[in-house]
Amino acid sequence: MSRNALYFSFITPPNTGGDFIAIDHIAALNRLGFDAKALYLRNDLGYLNFPVPAVSGSLRLNQNDIIIIAETHKQIFEQVRSVDCVKVLNDQNPFYTFHSFDSGQQLNEYPFAHIVTLSGYTKKLLHQLGVAKPILVVRPFIPS
Repeated sequence: MSRNALYFSFITPPNTGGDFIAIDHIAALNRLGFDAKALYLRNDLGYLNFPVPAVSGSLRLNQNDIIIIAETHKQIFEQVRSVDCVKVLNDQNPFYTFHSFDSGQQLNEYPFAHIVTLSGYTKKLLHQLGVAKPILVVRPFIPS
């Protein structure tokens, strides 16, 4: 069995607060010895703007790899639906979740291993909306 690689999906170079939280997660995972990278899904040189390891273009994922997809990346969900890898929803804003999914039921039908979110509020709201997938709360680091 090969070592898992973790790929956080991006469709633009980092430019929002959520992007920079994902960048912080990638950096923290690498400091802890994981193989984490930004997966930049455009065919330009934008991946050069990442302050963490980044790869670009099409990538051949294997069953041990983990792709972490932001709730707003609707176009990526269908691209990787049948790819044999672990899929995780990175849901930083529950109000954006339904830009990609029409309902909690549709989200439940997607082959996510689990959902990662930043707050207990988001977890609670997703449960209220009918999401039954396992949800893990991972709070971002806030420096003093």
